[in-house]
Amino acid sequence: ALQNTAWKQCPNYILDHGYNSGCLFKTEGPTLNISFKDENGIEELFNYSLKSDFFIKPNPPENVTFHWKGDTVTIESNKPKTAARCLKLELQYKSKYDKEWQSRKSACCKIEEQGFDPEKCYSFRVRLERLVTKCNRIPYASEWAEATVWRNGSLLDSCADDIKPLSDNVILLISVLAVLLLIILLIFVCKWQRCQKSIMPVIPDPKHIFSDLFNDHNGNFQVNIQALLNFRGEVAFIPTP
Repeated sequence: ALQNTAWKQCPNYILDHGYNSGCLFKTEGPTLNISFKDENGIEELFNYSLKSDFFIKPNPPENVTFHWKGDTVTIESNKPKTAARCLKLELQYKSKYDKEWQSRKSACCKIEEQGFDPEKCYSFRVRLERLVTKCNRIPYASEWAEATVWRNGSLLDSCADDIKPLSDNVILLISVLAVLLLIILLIFVCKWQRCQKSIMPVIPDPKHIFSDLFNDHNGNFQVNIQALLNFRGEVAFIPTP
């Protein structure tokens, strides 16, 4: 039967540091025959047969559903065509405050987790993984299903939607507090100026004590002094000859 089977080149190589380290393809039967040939494709360098079931990479989980009850979420997915006993469902989640994913695993195809804060926004993602030794030689896991975002049982587009704008009452309260704070500050400044004047009254500069009189009499010193003495009524002015 092997002689009648056409050999196929690997459609998708797995690279490791620029070198081909594996091959990804769809299985077509329980047995896999591997042949390595030289660069000319003539001389066979290696030939090996193995069970393809031991090297299966599962598809991502389909039709994933979330059921919320309080702080508990139950996640389910459709059972794949391959044996569900060979698979386990992995759940990863994190809140918008977490840097790392939290991981939980359970038998396919249902998992339940509790302890979620209803006030926090969480991101969830799931994938399927083949059991090692029992069904697979290598622990291949599927790609992650599309991540979803939830808060308190409600589906969101992103955790950015979890940021609620301030209500009108909150905005009004903040405005009133700001006005009251400004009034209190003005009252404090006025009282401080009055207190400062009563404790330390302003002392006039002696250099400018006659400046107003000079300005009023156009710099005439005699008239200036006479006006000052008449104003005070304390000293009689006797002009010198």
